[in-house]
Amino acid sequence: MKEKIVFLILCASFMGMLLITGGVFPYTAHASDDVLIVCNKSVPEDSLAKNDIRDIFLGKKSMWSDGSKVELVMLDDANVTRVILKELVRKTTSQFRTYWKKKVFTGRGKAPRSFETTDALVEYIISTDGAIGYIPKSANNSQLKTITVK
Repeated sequence: MKEKIVFLILCASFMGMLLITGGVFPYTAHASDDVLIVCNKSVPEDSLAKNDIRDIFLGKKSMWSDGSKVELVMLDDANVTRVILKELVRKTTSQFRTYWKKKVFTGRGKAPRSFETTDALVEYIISTDGAIGYIPKSANNSQLKTITVK
């Protein structure tokens, strides 16, 4: 009986912690706090709705409002990518990879270009019209346009 009570107390404590933290542990990054959506300065938009960002990441939105091509680029950083995919795309890294493998295999899309370092991704976005990606907030660069997420 004592073991059941201890178990219930531990479960209740854990559930309370989840409620207090919103289901996220203290060391987990939040996209709005630690990650920026950035693009080439040629991109006409200054802000995007979460659904627009999701559509860009899923290859469903391929043109900007001025008719220019959207070019999504990704960062190989697992932590930063996981945050973006979870909060804005609503997919796990595994689900996202599977989604793009199917899309490429069926000929319905080309997977986003991926970069190992933030510096390489930033340089690519700066030099590529229509490019959009994400970086850690600490890597913000004045040559990039930051997109506000609505």
